[in-house]
Amino acid sequence: MKKKQKLILTISLLFYLTMGYSQDWQIVWQDEFNNGISSDWVFETGNGGWGNNELQYYRQENATVSNGKLIITAKREAFGGSNYTSARLKTQGKKSWKYGKIEASIAMPSFQGIWPAFWMLGDNISSVGWPKCGEIDIMEHVNTGGEVVGTIHWDANGHASYGGNTSTNITAFHTYSVEWDENSIKWFIDGAKFHEVNIAGNVNSTDELHNNFFILLNLAVGGDWPGSNIDNNGFPAQMQVEYVRVYQKGANPPSVSPSTDVITAYKDCNYTGFSGGLTIGDYNLARLKTLGIQDDAISSLKIAQGFQAILYQDDNFGGASTVINADNSCLNATWNDKVTSIRIIANGTTTLGNQTFYLQNRNSGLNMDVWNASLANGANIAQGTVNTTNNQKFTLTHLGDGLYKIIANHSGQSLDVNNFNKANGANVEQYPYNGTVNQQFVLVSTGDGFYKIVARHSGRIVEVAGASTANGANVQQWDNNNQTCGQWKLVPVTTSQTSVLIQAESYSTMSGIQVEATTDTGGGSNVGYADTGDWMAYNNINFPTSGSYTIEYRVASAVTGAKISSDLSAGTIQLGSLDVPNTGGWQNWQTISHTVNVNAGTYNFGLFIQNTGVNLNWIRITKSASALTAKEVSSKTAVVTEIPSLSIYPNPTENTLFFNAEVSGANVSVINESGATVSLQKASNNSIDVSGLKTGVYLILVEKDGIKTVRRFIKK
Repeated sequence: MKKKQKLILTISLLFYLTMGYSQDWQIVWQDEFNNGISSDWVFETGNGGWGNNELQYYRQENATVSNGKLIITAKREAFGGSNYTSARLKTQGKKSWKYGKIEASIAMPSFQGIWPAFWMLGDNISSVGWPKCGEIDIMEHVNTGGEVVGTIHWDANGHASYGGNTSTNITAFHTYSVEWDENSIKWFIDGAKFHEVNIAGNVNSTDELHNNFFILLNLAVGGDWPGSNIDNNGFPAQMQVEYVRVYQKGANPPSVSPSTDVITAYKDCNYTGFSGGLTIGDYNLARLKTLGIQDDAISSLKIAQGFQAILYQDDNFGGASTVINADNSCLNATWNDKVTSIRIIANGTTTLGNQTFYLQNRNSGLNMDVWNASLANGANIAQGTVNTTNNQKFTLTHLGDGLYKIIANHSGQSLDVNNFNKANGANVEQYPYNGTVNQQFVLVSTGDGFYKIVARHSGRIVEVAGASTANGANVQQWDNNNQTCGQWKLVPVTTSQTSVLIQAESYSTMSGIQVEATTDTGGGSNVGYADTGDWMAYNNINFPTSGSYTIEYRVASAVTGAKISSDLSAGTIQLGSLDVPNTGGWQNWQTISHTVNVNAGTYNFGLFIQNTGVNLNWIRITKSASALTAKEVSSKTAVVTEIPSLSIYPNPTENTLFFNAEVSGANVSVINESGATVSLQKASNNSIDVSGLKTGVYLILVEKDGIKTVRRFIKK
């Protein structure tokens, strides 16, 4: 990773020309990132260039685990005197090795100014410094394109380096590795060698390459090698790591103890023999072997409700496949001892996303409740007497396959099983959502209107402790025994009970924006660095009845002139724009709002940045009772049918509103949000003049040949 000079020195080194992929490597350490970042990693934090004039500030917060992968995110955000943040991890002081096969499966970004690396440094760096400690760069990439570089650095009366390169599709996952012994270091991508160097007998003063080394992973921004010209359109950028593994020759393979998890594979029928525990993620043969599961050696499966296994007869998810979603005491002849790779996914109800509910316990009839409406991290979840306060309202966001995050409306924080605990009785609390497995839940229908809330990391369900019916009884996780205290009715928050809260960072799709930590009440994250033309879309937002809704936006800005607009169904229905005030800083928060008229239905809600300079924390949509709805207008005017397929355009409009059907000569009434008729006209050339109207939302009533039709439009 460390580059004192961009030009790699060319010195005389002997190459070993043989292609060897050793078959006797025994795994001695691995991190599969199944349950967070292991304690074998240490975070390096701060800025100062890191010896290469890098531009980022390294923060622990920029490294998370999601879906069994380590995610290092580089962001364009101001922090600690730097304009970018990222993360850097190392095993120094925890784990180091002399010789071995070191590999990782990595997917990474490619754009001007980015610099991902998977590399090693000598344990003695603290005493001898660099480059005398030695450095082995297993994989580095800079800027655009697909070039991957492998390099060694050492001291030969001054800094010396020697490297080789190849090209690949670096944004896809590949396995990057070195095979390092007393004679040579060889570099591989997906098992294909692309570089080799001789270090036998300390040739060319390479004695430092025969010591213990520790591993580093980082994603740098800028520096001496990539330069300081940064393409800011590339952020946020992610370096994703599926696993890191270390093997050594002739080592005794570590004793792999039997394990269990949300899905457990057994060597023999009737859940006997060696067992290996699996959670959501992909398991090729190499990964199965790290759990002690051998090729063609699975005969039975225990599967927690809310999960399913896809079995494959070939490695890397090839060949015939079958789905198992319940306990199977003995696989049939086609699959018994025929499994080579497995994919584990959630198996829940998929239709509950972006809706807000009260979670009512079947046993007690009480609602799930953030106790005392606390806004604090770690506040306790209990059950409480039914009321309509926001600390009893929870918004579900679908993450795929029936997996959800569950956000408390009053605080914007997520349900969270304390400290990744898998045990019965582990406490359920609220905590800022960071995408970890203990903050994700599978929703499983009982078939009669209730649901089990299954913790992803443990397979246990969220229940009221001791089946208590008391106000204030604690909520915890426990084994799924079909207990009624672990079943919850999802009661929709009705329009009279106000609002749906959307966290700005919980978009379904977006263009151009970034996510950063927020200092607003409730913590968590906000959307930032939004430039003109950037946008976010939030799928499946339900407007349960037709009528008037107030939409609030929690915003912060340090400039004057910022503007946002919102719409439905990819811009088909425009809801209007708002000016964003200068709040006095990017983390000084205010709430702005406007009132719109929407027909009942489920829409994709869009937010568009009309003019640069706004951070956004959340959006709240609230039903209001003041405006006259299209249905009400229709009933007041005895509409019994409609002009077929009548539509109006452009919408919004500034001067003239056109009709797509023949309505010339029709009587057209324009009605404001209070229900008052503000204009009466006859349609001419299939259009009406609206230039004299004030900016706002209106209904029009078109009457021709006894047929009355109501439509909504926005006047700019």
